[in-house]
Formats: sequence, C-alpha cells, structure tokens
Amino acid sequence: PKLARCIDRLSKFAETYKSLPTLGYTHYQSAQLTTVGKRACLWIQDLLMDEFALENVLKNLRFRGAKGATGTQASYLQLFPVEVAHEKVKALDKKVADLAGFAHLFKISGQTYTRKQDTTVLQSLSSLGATATKIATDIRLLAHDKEIEEPFETMQIGSSAMPYKRNPMKCERICSLARNL
Repeated sequence: PKLARCIDRLSKFAETYKSLPTLGYTHYQSAQLTTVGKRACLWIQDLLMDEFALENVLKNLRFRGAKGATGTQASYLQLFPVEVAHEKVKALDKKVADLAGFAHLFKISGQTYTRKQDTTVLQSLSSLGATATKIATDIRLLAHDKEIEEPFETMQIGSSAMPYKRNPMKCERICSLARNL
C-alpha cells in the first residue's frame, strides 16, 4: 500500500509538472530539454516494475510447513492410523501453513526450506532500493542547479542549518537506507 501511495502521488506530481522544462543530462553533462513530468514518469515506471515484482514474490511465497526434522514427515505419519495417516498429515501441514498466514507450501523440503526463496525476496527488495536511489540521486543532481529543492527542515544542524543552504537531506537518507537493502 505504501508503494502504491507513492506511485499515486508521484503520478499527480508528474501530471502537474508535465510541461515544466528541465535540462536533461547524459553523464551529468547538459544534453537536451526534457520535462520534470517526464522525469517523474521514468521514476514511476521503475516503481511499477518493483511493485509488480514484490506482489509476485508475496503471491508465490511458500512455507516449509510441518515436514519433520528431515522433511519426510515420517514422525507425523506414525501419529495416525496407517489408513488415514497421509490425509491427516497433509491436513496438519495445511493447517500449520494457514495459521502462519501462508497460502502455499513447499511440496518437498529438507531440514530447512530452500534458501532460493530468500534470494528472491531480497532481490525484489534490493531492486526497490535501487529505484529509490535513482530517484533520490536525480533529485540531488537537480537540486545542485536549483531546479528542484527539498523543503528546508527545521531540525537541520551544523552547516546544513544555514538558511541559504539547501542540502537534500531526505534524498541522502533515502540513498543511505537503499544501500542497506
């Protein structure tokens, strides 16, 4: 929801500034005119890709379930009469997954679930961080030439507290958090 809200607000920003010219750059060298709205649309496009990837990851997230110490469910099968054991263990597995909030289970596992799932989750979060860094860096570059500025924060300290100085502090925070992702 927060990413969708960001995309919505950025879309309104792009619509508002669709005709406002700004200088385009290649390798931070002046190139051709573009618009602030177009630049924002480029950011939105990347955010939409991230939102799609995150939704896909969440939709396909799998749970290990009640598979036992080695993933065979052998110890669970021994709890029930042979004729109903498999159905009962499947039901137990499903119940544990439901209680944990998962719609999907891994069909097989060992002692742990596959860590490939972790890399998929981290990859989508890392991609969102890369997009956030791109947006914040663009804003920081535009702030250098006073094309876009962040609002002055009342809690700024040190040299950043000088009223004429406009450090892009929010962008700096975004880039810092994105590096952690």
